[in-house]
Amino acid sequence: RPTRAGGAMRFGGFSLESFKFGVYIVAPLVAVYVFSVPEVFTGVITNRSYITYRPQVVIDDDDDEDEDEREDVDATEADLDEATARRIEAYVRVGQEEQRAQLQEMKKRLQADLAAEAADQAAEEDQSRA
Repeated sequence: RPTRAGGAMRFGGFSLESFKFGVYIVAPLVAVYVFSVPEVFTGVITNRSYITYRPQVVIDDDDDEDEDEREDVDATEADLDEATARRIEAYVRVGQEEQRAQLQEMKKRLQADLAAEAADQAAEEDQSRA
């Protein structure tokens, strides 16, 4: 029930403050205890994984077949890198072309504005002479 202390209304009093203090102390302790269990921790990590990594390929250096596989993997990665590089170059080229087009458009507008200003000044001078 509200009590009056120093002109302000106070709700809960000492029992509410004790409860809040207890929550502030107990909540972190419970979190540390729960997440220190390895099964819970790995479960949370696997459940909340937003980044997926491609599986790593383990290659033995002993067999000739493994060397062929390694060469295939390297060739595939090189092809992917080359394809990615081509895509990036195309993207940059398109971006540069768009920028050039925008600059040309801005140049045309600026020239038109300057021509309109010059025409306005000429018209004002003609009026002032007349």
